[in-house]
Amino acid sequence: MNEENTEQRYVDVATCNLKETSIFPISDFKIQIRSDDADIMCFHVVSIQDGYDVCLYIHSGKLINVLNYGNRSHHDRFDDVVAKAKRWLKSKPTHPKLIGWESNREHLEDVWEMEHADEYFIIGNLYVNPLLAGNIGTNHTGVDATVWFTFKQRGMPPSIFINLNKNKLDPCRIAVSFKDYPKIIAPQGAKLPPALWWQVLKWIKLNKEALLKYWNGEIGTMGFFEAMKKIT
Repeated sequence: MNEENTEQRYVDVATCNLKETSIFPISDFKIQIRSDDADIMCFHVVSIQDGYDVCLYIHSGKLINVLNYGNRSHHDRFDDVVAKAKRWLKSKPTHPKLIGWESNREHLEDVWEMEHADEYFIIGNLYVNPLLAGNIGTNHTGVDATVWFTFKQRGMPPSIFINLNKNKLDPCRIAVSFKDYPKIIAPQGAKLPPALWWQVLKWIKLNKEALLKYWNGEIGTMGFFEAMKKIT
């Protein structure tokens, strides 16, 4: 990316380290959510002194990419920034108006969702942000239905969504939790045909580790596709 065009392409929606004096003091850093980052739930750490601008996953603090190296070497892995980001995400916001959030991570998630989630799809009592989810077809999974997988979403355990209707204008999605003992969690009373249910269980068992890594933001979509296994 052309470093000279960085500030022109990205619009700061919210600076999220207001009143910060410790890990990322507002005098030295900007922690930003940006309007153009619609594909991945992420945030930016911008150093005022060193001039670098790095993008990290909100869920994990893991580095996604470097938009501007500033005074640092182009071989720098920014391990120190990642370590600080992980600590900061777990800390409570310091600004008194943000007292309702349990952590900076939770605050960033809410800010990102308000800016990027123009529409949700609803499964029972679950509101699913489609910008955090991807889907994959039978040819790749071996499951006789479209499977949706997702980054961590509020108000639900680690879950996948099974789409029984191939008509995109009238989808029929069922949410299945996968972390411990897979079960249908929404809509209430929903069931899958027995043969399909066993396929889903088999696919979850085969791909549980990759699903959890994706859910926690440890890998992206391409990483999930590379790790995913098809049932036979």
